Amino acid sequence: MTRINWPAIVRDLEATPMTARRIGTLIGASHSAVLGWKNLGKEPGHYLGETLIALWTEVTGNTREAACLESPVSSDSGTFPAHAEPQVHACDSSQSGDEEEGVRA
Repeated sequence: MTRINWPAIVRDLEATPMTARRIGTLIGASHSAVLGWKNLGKEPGHYLGETLIALWTEVTGNTREAACLESPVSSDSGTFPAHAEPQVHACDSSQSGDEEEGVRA
């Protein structure tokens, strides 16, 4: 299973430069929700997530498939081992899947 790296998507949009408040206005979310996706590990619901990805693809020129996918680390307990950290990669259209290295438990 792969997950969208929401903080990287928000950071990419802010680098355009676009504020979290402007991102929220454009997709119909609150400023605090956008900050939660960026800083607190929160995830948007399906509709807002799809809308955020659509904005990201339009503004950055990246494809939907390049939407900052990351592979979670799995372990027997379903959580990260004490020594492992999740791999977070910046959204970059030049990044290929071959370059991504996962953390092994």
